Amino acid sequence: ESGRWPINKPGSPVWFGSDGLFVEWPGAHAGVLEHFDALGMRGLPRSSVTLAEVLGKADLLIRAESGLWVRDVLLPTREGGPHERRTTAFRFVDPTVLLGHTVI
Repeated sequence: ESGRWPINKPGSPVWFGSDGLFVEWPGAHAGVLEHFDALGMRGLPRSSVTLAEVLGKADLLIRAESGLWVRDVLLPTREGGPHERRTTAFRFVDPTVLLGHTVI
């Protein structure tokens, strides 16, 4: 909602398309912790691996073929350009978990 991570913009960790909702991970980990710390939430795992496991075990993530909660993805490095970078990301079971009703 804040616009801090616009969807499908180079440099943002959030990508949504016909193949699902992806969040770059562990790239977005520090930002997630900052957000929840600012909200005063306590008890969030500080480890990116532990947080991935919690989200996965809660059936929010689709496990990669490798068995890990993150998968390799290619993200554009600039708008409309052919340049890509390889990174890892979560794939969410249901985009509405993060995006709410705006995707329906």
